Amino acid sequence: MKAVLKTTFTVVGSVIGAGFISGRELVRFFGGEAFFPVLLLTACLFFLYFYFLFSFGTKYGSLDGFLNGVFPKFSVVIRVSFLICSFVTVTAMLAGVNALQPKFSPYIAILTAIFSFFTVKKGIDGLHTVNAVLVPAIVVYVVVSLLLTGNFTLANSLENSGMGIVFCVLYVCMNGFLSAPVIIESGAKLTHKKQIVLSSLLATVLIVACMALILAAIGATPGAAERVMPLVFVLKEGKLFLLCSFLGIITTLISAYYPLHTAVKGVKIKEAARLLILSAASLFACWGLDKIVETVYPVIGILGVFFLIASVLYDQFFQKHH
Repeated sequence: MKAVLKTTFTVVGSVIGAGFISGRELVRFFGGEAFFPVLLLTACLFFLYFYFLFSFGTKYGSLDGFLNGVFPKFSVVIRVSFLICSFVTVTAMLAGVNALQPKFSPYIAILTAIFSFFTVKKGIDGLHTVNAVLVPAIVVYVVVSLLLTGNFTLANSLENSGMGIVFCVLYVCMNGFLSAPVIIESGAKLTHKKQIVLSSLLATVLIVACMALILAAIGATPGAAERVMPLVFVLKEGKLFLLCSFLGIITTLISAYYPLHTAVKGVKIKEAARLLILSAASLFACWGLDKIVETVYPVIGILGVFFLIASVLYDQFFQKHH
């Protein structure tokens, strides 16, 4: 059960970053759509995506084992895609830190980047430890804070895009693709199918339950959806929520930085290379969280769709016939 909880919190931590906990990416992908049907579909898709990624980790033992076993001819291309998307996520998380406290930008983002550097030096176990401590506290605080406001709506009060199913698929696949390196590595810690199912289910329930509360609160608060960080506006920029948002950013930041950190392990000046990566991300973070979420995240979602389909087809079908 300990392994299940650690992997569950790591998955949740990789999703509830700046875009999620602020409500910005939820408004971008789910604003105004039929509430419960779309969230139910989202839950089903999250469970399947997590289940397959965990299964790949259990079967192949590591991310490298998975890529070499499933995509031997294209492993380099996929690795590069992971790294580019991880860099985008690191940039978005640091942009989120800047958005939380603009008057301390970019210094607070730089300090946050340094923290992630030392945390990830401890490997996947370091990620598990941080997420096991922070994620339960973040989820409990967000749920309790929103319930105490008592201000919710299930109506389509946000702008309706008319593409609920499409954006639902893109959202799940975006998060799945961005989190794939960490989830696959975490799957190597699971040894039984029951553990895989339970981890996938628990992570899905926690994520979708928070999504439902956040969207309902934003929809019931006039003017919130137009803000860079809607949920901060809903909760009136309370200091505790700002701290909670910051901790949520930390959990996703370290998950996104992990593939970048390990990618340069063979470089002679690897520590300098890692610091250079974080410095570049801090610089690009000046672009702004809202712009990254609006323009780049949907593209990553498309990559996630193709990645999942190709992975499952090759693992489940082609390998058995070659």
